[in-house]
Amino acid sequence: MQLETNVINLENEQRQIEKDEQAFHKQREDQQREIRAQIRALEDQMDPLEDRQRAINPEQRPLRKQQMALEKERMMLQPQWDEIDERREPINEAREEWEKTAWKEFEDWQRNPMERG
Repeated sequence: MQLETNVINLENEQRQIEKDEQAFHKQREDQQREIRAQIRALEDQMDPLEDRQRAINPEQRPLRKQQMALEKERMMLQPQWDEIDERREPINEAREEWEKTAWKEFEDWQRNPMERG
């Protein structure tokens, strides 16, 4: 009798384990379905963004060409700007020196009214 009870208990335990395994597999499949659904939803959201990006890329081509042309022009003009800067530097230095001298002469003239005239 006790042996029969043990067998029945073991059979019940085995059935419970099988039910638990089936429940686990079903839960896992449900989770996988849910994950796939979330992935599909994200892909659906990304599709319009990817379409827009593909549409933007051709729109940007003329801008990139224009940018490259402007960069080339800037590079070609840079030596001229460098030359202008080199010429401008001594002129600015001379102007600053003249301003200092002119202010000094003006201040001297203000201090010595006798020399005015």
